[in-house]
Amino acid sequence: MEGVNAVVHLGAYFPQPRLDEVTRGRTQHEIDMMCFNVNVPGTFNMLEATARHCPGCERFVFASSDVVYEPRLYSPADEEHPIGLRHTRPIRLGTYSGWYETSKVVGEDMAVHYYTRFGLPTVRVRFAGVSGPWELELGSTERMLDGLKAQSEKSKEVLEQTRFLEKSLAEGKTLVLQKTKDGRTAIRDSDYVLDAVHGVICMLESKNAIGQAFNVASPGPYSMEDAVQYAAKVFGTDYATLTVPEVGYRFLSTAKARSMIGFRPEYD
Repeated sequence: MEGVNAVVHLGAYFPQPRLDEVTRGRTQHEIDMMCFNVNVPGTFNMLEATARHCPGCERFVFASSDVVYEPRLYSPADEEHPIGLRHTRPIRLGTYSGWYETSKVVGEDMAVHYYTRFGLPTVRVRFAGVSGPWELELGSTERMLDGLKAQSEKSKEVLEQTRFLEKSLAEGKTLVLQKTKDGRTAIRDSDYVLDAVHGVICMLESKNAIGQAFNVASPGPYSMEDAVQYAAKVFGTDYATLTVPEVGYRFLSTAKARSMIGFRPEYD
């Protein structure tokens, strides 16, 4: 760490069984333990090493995530939205997040601690789902199917959805659009990798960023109906429409990053 003037801590274990053969071979408990053992001590070690051995560090950027806002109270979620499960009232048995989500909340707390106690100039960046060229993050039939099969307790609804998606996949429908009976679809945002990099550079260059948290996301939200239909056209595939009881409206406000550090996302 000697001689380093800035640290961008992006490293984390993010379990994706569909894409990672090693993760597919792990139990849920093993995945949880890996999330904790990699993400929490890893972030602590990076902060500690920087604080102790890098006196000239001008910025430490911790890559957090928009998952810290779950369960969301409103959208667009701004940086004043509470993070972690502590804002759920009352706290109920069965209300929980995964260890990845929890590790990001803990990481943010540690970043604030090192700023307030040791003066390490930390910044927390809450990315929306980051993707690159030709990456299909949302709307994948296979991804949703994996999520349903991974549930330990499968209700009648889950079993019906699983059968429907298996049939759709066999028919070549690699995308799925979730719609309510009255025709509503989810509203989401994302974060193209070039916008994500631009946001980090803004945090490295602006002194206004020190000690703050910033949302970094695309220029605006989009409907899943538009996204799935566009993806089906681009990838030359078909999609299935799955009727669900409810859909989510999950997107971020980037007003703070725009006004304080000059963040200007371009890709939607």
